[in-house]
Amino acid sequence: MEPSRKAFRIKRKLKWDDRGVASTVGTIMALMVVMTFFSMIVNQYVPVWMKDAESAHMNEVYGQFGTLKGSVDLQVLSCVIMLQNNEPCMRSSGFTPIEIGIDGVPIFSAPTVGELSAREDRGKFSVNFSYQHEVKGTNQTFYVKQNSSGNIVLNVANRYFVRQWLTYEGGAIIRSQQEGEVVKGEPSFMVTKKGDYVEIWIYLMDLYGDGSVGGIGTQGVHHNLIGASYDVYENVNSDVTIVHWTQNGKAWYDFFNETLSRAYDVTEEDYENNSPPEWEWYKTGQPGSEQEKATNPYFVVMRSQYDDYSIVEVTIESDDVDIGRLTLVSSYFDVIIGETSSRI
Repeated sequence: MEPSRKAFRIKRKLKWDDRGVASTVGTIMALMVVMTFFSMIVNQYVPVWMKDAESAHMNEVYGQFGTLKGSVDLQVLSCVIMLQNNEPCMRSSGFTPIEIGIDGVPIFSAPTVGELSAREDRGKFSVNFSYQHEVKGTNQTFYVKQNSSGNIVLNVANRYFVRQWLTYEGGAIIRSQQEGEVVKGEPSFMVTKKGDYVEIWIYLMDLYGDGSVGGIGTQGVHHNLIGASYDVYENVNSDVTIVHWTQNGKAWYDFFNETLSRAYDVTEEDYENNSPPEWEWYKTGQPGSEQEKATNPYFVVMRSQYDDYSIVEVTIESDDVDIGRLTLVSSYFDVIIGETSSRI
């Protein structure tokens, strides 16, 4: 028999080998350079680019809302001209494109989405007054109460630029954000003082249709005029009261106060030099429950804030300065947002 053989295992000494160090360090450095580059893009370039893009988008849609207002005003004007000529008001259709959101930077930033909506129960107006009219040789008093409602709102969820809302209601364009709001496109409300009397023009706008569309890209607002009325009242024998329920109360309060102050030549010094109750101008409360009021012998403008909406009340006095003529125009529009709205 062959003698048994023992298996011998050779133990090798572990030795440090630095031949792979250079490639490992090189790979790590390359990754660090790439990560630094990506970090610079994400933290520096993308915010600046998106802020400029969102700002430019808000300016663009502000112009598009201006086009919407101009188109609607022309539809109403053409109808009023026909009514003044004792001809029936023809229906007319209009369409205005609105870009509701914008694309982001691929990979680095998501798109900025927006929502365009129409609500026929928002932005309610009420106009009240009385006038005298001769019937069978006798002057009789008639009372007028005219209502309207409806608005169109674009809400853009800006992440880098200031978040803003654009609202079209009562013929006005309102630009708002958390810090404040302002009427950018004035409605057709005018008061002109002529000696010892004033003339008033009030345009009311009913927007029928509920619906909304969200996302990015361009959507459209269909605004179809379905009717209008044009009335002129010569012998107004009462105050004219306007009540407005709105989510943009501060903007409307400032607009009515400034418009009437210019018409009656009322200045801040007038409030300082006269004593209540005929002259008073104050603001009380905290945000969310504010009250503002401007009162004088010619008009009263008051705003009361309730949670997420305001009531703005305007009274044009007829005691010291007569209301010689009041022109009241009411128009009615069928509004469709994208393809989702429908008139009830």
